[in-house]
Amino acid sequence: MHRRTRLFSVAVAATTVILVTGCGGRGGETEGAATTSGDVKVDFGVTDDTIHLAALTDSTGPYAALGSAATQGNQAAIAAVNKAGGVCDRELDLEVRDHGYNAQNAVAQYSQVAPDVVGLVQVVGGAMVSAIEGQAAADDMLLMSPSGEPPLLNKPNVMLVGSTYDIEVINGLSWLMSEGKLEAGDTIGHIYVDGGYGQPALLGSKFMAEQHDLKLVEQAVEPTATDLTSQVLALKKAGVDAVAISTGPAAVGSAVGVAAAQGLDVPFVTGMPGWSSALLDTPARDALVKNLFVAQNFLAFADDKEIAKDLRAEFPDAPITIPTSLGYAAVRVFVEALEQACENGDLTRQGLVEAFRSLESSDSGGHSVENDYTILDKSPSRDSFVLGVDPDVDGGLTTLTKTPYTADADIAAYYKE
Repeated sequence: MHRRTRLFSVAVAATTVILVTGCGGRGGETEGAATTSGDVKVDFGVTDDTIHLAALTDSTGPYAALGSAATQGNQAAIAAVNKAGGVCDRELDLEVRDHGYNAQNAVAQYSQVAPDVVGLVQVVGGAMVSAIEGQAAADDMLLMSPSGEPPLLNKPNVMLVGSTYDIEVINGLSWLMSEGKLEAGDTIGHIYVDGGYGQPALLGSKFMAEQHDLKLVEQAVEPTATDLTSQVLALKKAGVDAVAISTGPAAVGSAVGVAAAQGLDVPFVTGMPGWSSALLDTPARDALVKNLFVAQNFLAFADDKEIAKDLRAEFPDAPITIPTSLGYAAVRVFVEALEQACENGDLTRQGLVEAFRSLESSDSGGHSVENDYTILDKSPSRDSFVLGVDPDVDGGLTTLTKTPYTADADIAAYYKE
């Protein structure tokens, strides 16, 4: 694995803790001002025997499938950690709130849980993160966002697990070139949702076009689009040799299926938000097996590595999805930060943020790509696993790159290093 220059020197160490007047911890053991519990400093959400965490998720709104699966992953990781003895001689406890993908609800719920927790292992929805992030920063509250949006990178208290959307596209297209599926001078298409996912992803394909003399044909779609016939026909007319697609799964299935029906036999590469195993139950199944590749931040569930086997064992009777994997990995990173904070003797919120930002090589125990959280303004990872579609394995994806793939030269040029 590559090493990157340490750019973040725990600047938050000088940050004044802004406390909410009158906030009390569970059982009155933590009243805001730092106290000592055992051998460590604590303030919010940490008692003598428990570390309290929270998740602000979507269980009933438009992203209920994502939120519920991520929560399953959170809970599975917490159960595994507690079974192994917990952290700092304490068990982890998770409070789950459903904001229904409503920012106003998320703000109210944050105010309700903030006095009692040391961190948020999940905040689903870019609008929800934006709505609470300012107060969370003032509170020194570490929060995990499942988004890969680059604007979150300069926020010291926000955790992303893996590469941002632009880096995923760079890695995906670079991998196609390394496999001879795309060559310099070719034409590429990029179908993208015009928003927080698609616009950053488009930056990746624009950069690759500049670097490798590729002609880029853009096709923007609405987030609700499920029939991409017109976009695919436009790409076919342009003579594309490969397609990057940054949309939800339904649109991915439509695009790949329509391409096959129209004789456009080219590889498609998508990122983590573009895949769902439910696509295997659609008419596009065979085309997806042949032509879709996924550049994402986690191993395939069917991988033979022990960490993947451990995750599958946590869900013997329930389907595992990519958000499940993300939720699992997020808690694992939180645990690494908590363990470092314990070692530092400081389990306060500020101490947890400082410990998090000191992690130079975090990979969720081997489950995710490697992350360097000592840097700001750049993706915490430059790696992606590249996966192919396999309907015969758990989760429908198989890992094609047994070690994470990195477009080193391209990404270094992207960051002008």
